[in-house]
Amino acid sequence: MSFDTEFGDDPGTLWLTSGGSIRIEDVATSPRTLRRELRKRANRLPIVWIVDDEQASRNWFVENHRHHYFLITFSSRERVVKALQTNVPCDIVITDVFFPATTPRTPGEEQALLSVYERIENTTIAQLPDLWDQVRKSWQLHGFTVARDVVEWAARRKEVVPVILYSRKAPLLLSDDEWLADPAAVRNTHWMTEKIDPSQTGDVVRRIADIQRNRINALLTLKQESAPLWMKVLSGFALPIGPFQYSLSWLDSK
Repeated sequence: MSFDTEFGDDPGTLWLTSGGSIRIEDVATSPRTLRRELRKRANRLPIVWIVDDEQASRNWFVENHRHHYFLITFSSRERVVKALQTNVPCDIVITDVFFPATTPRTPGEEQALLSVYERIENTTIAQLPDLWDQVRKSWQLHGFTVARDVVEWAARRKEVVPVILYSRKAPLLLSDDEWLADPAAVRNTHWMTEKIDPSQTGDVVRRIADIQRNRINALLTLKQESAPLWMKVLSGFALPIGPFQYSLSWLDSK
């Protein structure tokens, strides 16, 4: 019997700033028209991909950032690869690091995966390597793979698409030899360690969301500032091209 798992599949969902959502596969009938239609709907907002295995974490990000960015969520590396293959547009990618080795099929299997957070809280720093040895087989570090996928895709298009890695577990659990080491991917990745328990409420949520937006906006600004001169010239004539397809003046006004 199936159940409504926290690790449910998200093949790519577009979240409207006005409320509601739509699967990106339903936006247009072909990859070419899909890319054009998504840029049109974005209305000069940055297109931000969120890749996270946990539905609660995706929902938290949408709730706290949907009025600032044009958000598209995915639940797995496989879904990201498909979106890259069809050239779904993106200006920046934010991805979790840890993904389940096997999707839970029962509430018990799901609870076993989610219990890692409680086990981290109840484990001393000195004992964290032992905890990681115990749970390692249950997880895949697909966030690092997503970073490489995006870098390779962007390079083929002669673009730069920054990747932000965010995780509650990575800084505590990963061993020295498990960090992302691919030079091209490392140069293109940035860390956002401000990922909190999505059940938290109140001032801490607003503060963390503000920090996250500051990080995202800084990278989008850097992306525009480092663009070739010819792109900057064309953008001066109000032509949406490259990193100038989104408006930083809109970000500054929020």
